[in-house]
Amino acid sequence: MTLETTLEGVRVRGQPHDLRRAVQNLLDNAVRFAPPGSTVQVKLRRDGEEVALSVMDDGPGVPAGREATLFQRFRAGGAGGGTGLGLYLTRRIAEAHGGHVTYTRTARAQSVFTLTLPLEDL
Repeated sequence: MTLETTLEGVRVRGQPHDLRRAVQNLLDNAVRFAPPGSTVQVKLRRDGEEVALSVMDDGPGVPAGREATLFQRFRAGGAGGGTGLGLYLTRRIAEAHGGHVTYTRTARAQSVFTLTLPLEDL
């Protein structure tokens, strides 16, 4: 597996342990579901007054019927293995820090999870 990163120097305010956990959850899911030999892309960028961290992989994606409950507790959306807590915790951490997390599919059927948080005021 290849990990490609595009990381812009940005800062957010928050609990480092919690934010690290949210990012780790997104990375763990991408690595778990991406096919062998594929690429996981991680992008961190400023988007207006927010910071967006996107994790994109070529995994099987979330079945259409499960997208609505993807970030709820014990509602694992992918093809097996998880407890259904990782994305729920990621959503809760994002909300506690004034942000949110979303899931989308690209035209090439790639999964994209984006964690968006307020930019730190310097």
